[in-house]
Amino acid sequence: MLELNKKEKGNINFIILVLVLYSIIALGVTFYLISIKNNKKDLSVNIKQEDIKENIKETLDYSKIERISLTDKYYINNIKIENKEEYAGDIISYSEDIPQYKVSITYPEISGLSNKKIEEKINTEIKNQIEILKDNAEILDSEINNMYISGDVMANFADVLSISIYKSNFLKNNDVTFKYIGLNFRLDTGEKLEFKDLFTEDASVKSIIARAAYKSLAFQYAVEQEDFDMYRNMDEFDYSEVENCVYKFMNSYNQNSHIEYYFNEALIYLYQNDSFITVDMIDFYEYINIYNIVKQNRSLYSNGNKEKINYVFGMPLFENYEYFDKISDNIFLSIYNGYKSSEDTTYNEMYTEYMKNYDKYKNRIVSSIKDYERENKNAVIYNIKYIDVNSEENHLLRAVAEKIEIDDLDKNLDEIYAKASRGDGMDGISFYNLNEEYKTYNVSINEKETGELEIIEEEIVSYSDI
Repeated sequence: MLELNKKEKGNINFIILVLVLYSIIALGVTFYLISIKNNKKDLSVNIKQEDIKENIKETLDYSKIERISLTDKYYINNIKIENKEEYAGDIISYSEDIPQYKVSITYPEISGLSNKKIEEKINTEIKNQIEILKDNAEILDSEINNMYISGDVMANFADVLSISIYKSNFLKNNDVTFKYIGLNFRLDTGEKLEFKDLFTEDASVKSIIARAAYKSLAFQYAVEQEDFDMYRNMDEFDYSEVENCVYKFMNSYNQNSHIEYYFNEALIYLYQNDSFITVDMIDFYEYINIYNIVKQNRSLYSNGNKEKINYVFGMPLFENYEYFDKISDNIFLSIYNGYKSSEDTTYNEMYTEYMKNYDKYKNRIVSSIKDYERENKNAVIYNIKYIDVNSEENHLLRAVAEKIEIDDLDKNLDEIYAKASRGDGMDGISFYNLNEEYKTYNVSINEKETGELEIIEEEIVSYSDI
């Protein structure tokens, strides 16, 4: 039998130690995923502060790091984005007499920054990256049938800009090759953002990536199973193969820390060796720095800043305005509006009419809610999504709302409301994602012919009630 020298033994012992430590972490996350009772619950990891922090030296002081609060809001950058189109190579076909070229390209061009040199610098960087991907050798390659290059703005908020550039080659043999590039800028200087800039100084970036990789790859694994059903319990899947995928991803990252990435308001997308993972920022919100990267005392835009309208880690489907007011010790009232056009600098007609009704009837609505909830000792939030005056019924008022009931008055209601606002409801703020934690209701507020407002509520107990 061959004898191992001391160096070889040391290497093997080190590898075994790394694998054991990694297995302990991966198994811990596995047990968490298996404990999930149904697929309606998020695959979030219970992040503990000690799991994320680096081993901080006693001489360093991170107490002054500015951290994101879950109730902070952000504004959309006041720039204009115009999509440019280009074509290259030979005409390969026609569609309704329109020529289809071998290479089709779209990419964004920005305008609206006060500093035109920075604006030009960013646009030049985008165009240069497009030119690099538009490989002349590939254009002439007879094995490539056609090529698409698409640049899309993923993040345009808080004075940062993130662009994903996607390239796909469709080959003659029906195979497809992909490439992803991320371009990320700070708009005060035009400099590119480094990956580490997305996190606070005391964050363990490797730990965050490892945990996010497991969450992403475990979900991908479950979805790819032949017997996957969106209503099936997530704990029924065997995740034992996922650890190896996470190990490969992290090993690749450790060997080459340069990683392609882009982000939006809620997620960071990482691309490494044909694998995609996402970092759900709310899982690690204490260590996310994206909303605080640029600190300016004045606006960077020729038209000034827009109002802060959305809670952090929430992606707006519209530029909506939210009002959240305490009307008594245990009653909060919010109003949602999705009628402001992202292209307009003034309120459009629908918004004006909507707010006119709200201002006119707010006191009556508040009074009726107070009377209705007088005996209720819990905290409640009414989120009014729609107000209308029915002209066909003697101008009777009609309002549609959501309601959430919290049995603990000491809860941070602002934070609960912020969490609800991150829902993905197309028609407004969604409380439906909270219906397993709190009692939630669909509410209608209708005016009777006597002038009295009647409140009718229907409890939401499952997604099928939506």
